[in-house]
Amino acid sequence: MQTIDRIMQVIEIVSNVKEDGITITELTQQTKLPLATLHRMLSSLIEHRLIVQDNETKKYQLGNVWLEFGLQLYDRFDYVSTIRPELDRLANIVNESVYLSKPIGTEAMVIERIDAPNNRIRIVDQLGMRIPMHIGAANKSMLACMSKSQIHDCVKKALTPKEMEGLFEKLLVIQANGYAISYEEKTEGTASIAAPILQRNSEVLGAVSIGVLQFTLNEERIEFLKQELLQTTARISQQLGFL
Repeated sequence: MQTIDRIMQVIEIVSNVKEDGITITELTQQTKLPLATLHRMLSSLIEHRLIVQDNETKKYQLGNVWLEFGLQLYDRFDYVSTIRPELDRLANIVNESVYLSKPIGTEAMVIERIDAPNNRIRIVDQLGMRIPMHIGAANKSMLACMSKSQIHDCVKKALTPKEMEGLFEKLLVIQANGYAISYEEKTEGTASIAAPILQRNSEVLGAVSIGVLQFTLNEERIEFLKQELLQTTARISQQLGFL
């Protein structure tokens, strides 16, 4: 079990490197593992194509096998291909980046992003990004459709009892409105408006959100985004059997 924990620690560090890779010295400093132990682990990970090493820089990056795994998992989300035309349509109408998020335990994952082709300024949340369920408009819109016990399970480790009480109050408002708006919760200067996707048994399947620069928002713009978003999520939910 300790070996698996160490391997996952290395993989997580390498996956978070945004430059051209990470050296074994940097990995040793971050993992606190002996150089010999780390070298054996990296050799095994390379053998299984989980990590690759650049021949010139000797730096380590994630291997392409993760992309293969991701695409295989992505194919299991049959509803994504079904609703992508709606996401494309929304991105074109509002001329902003549109996201599809899916709840996974105490977090939500961004599983699709559609960028507006005519908007050079984009709010970019990376695919595969995990965000705690109490942060952001998309996540709050999903929480607002869950039972109190489900909400508690999602946030109990992240929030104090007082913070949780405040969250429940916000979720009641979101539930009544049918959508959520957040300002600068993840990235300074940005805002997001989101609404949930419900399926046949009223279970929360995910959420659609629109990312915008905060200074572009006024009451008229918010109302426009809200109406287009709610119409889109209503059509998607209907396609998925929610009445």
